[in-house]
Amino acid sequence: MSKIRNNERGRGGVERRLVALGARPREAGEPGRAWLEEALHAVGAQGVRHGGLHRYAACIGPRTGRRLAVTSYPYPKADQGGAAV
Repeated sequence: MSKIRNNERGRGGVERRLVALGARPREAGEPGRAWLEEALHAVGAQGVRHGGLHRYAACIGPRTGRRLAVTSYPYPKADQGGAAV
């Protein structure tokens, strides 16, 4: 979306996909922001809110020059008693 709004390189693939889904082709010189808003409406796109990603970090190595090991895991689900599993 940002590439279309700002007329950046690499926007063509997304524009072609939106046109294939039913949006009208973008005219030469047409502002990207206005076209994108219209195109998303034309194809019935909806924004989806989500809680974000969860990341966990742990220190590894000696105290001096610590490094962080970061790994992504799914959101911890609560069991029947309410404690995270």
